[in-house]
Amino acid sequence: MVRFLRPSSTSRDVLGLVHGTAGQATLIQQYDNMLKNFLHMPMAHPVIIICDNDDGIVSLSKKVRSKFDKIVSKTTTDSFYHLCLNLYMVKVPEGDPPAATDIESLFDPELLTKVLDGKTFNPKKDHEDQTEYGKVVFAKAVIKANAETVDFSGFEDLLTRVEDVIRHYAKHSAVPSSSTVTP
Repeated sequence: MVRFLRPSSTSRDVLGLVHGTAGQATLIQQYDNMLKNFLHMPMAHPVIIICDNDDGIVSLSKKVRSKFDKIVSKTTTDSFYHLCLNLYMVKVPEGDPPAATDIESLFDPELLTKVLDGKTFNPKKDHEDQTEYGKVVFAKAVIKANAETVDFSGFEDLLTRVEDVIRHYAKHSAVPSSSTVTP
């Protein structure tokens, strides 16, 4: 089962998850240090950061390279990037040939042209104005509101990458239980 973190004031304040890529970069930079404060960390599941493969990947790439010595860019095509502990990063698939892609590009292009109250969708907008709406409004008013009829088949490759992370974490985090340990 996959669960998504619901944005809240707690996730914003504690995890610093605001403003998309900037918040993701902060989480990547501070994740292992934040966990040092906890005595009990069962870490039964991986934590997966899904990021657009567009210009925003540059700031994430710098953090990943400086902290974990891993190379991530618009053109790298790894299924996922294991950063530390149970923290992973998955990019929106790059396409063939590799190119800048954001998660919205996985939807049917017709959905991206949906006009709401006379406003058009602009994936680069953080907020609404008189002529355009951004990703949050798109997610709520276009995708969530029409979830039963939206074609999600374009997400197949991304979901395969998430499955790859789950399999990798299950394989590499397994701790023998007392019933499987032999004396």
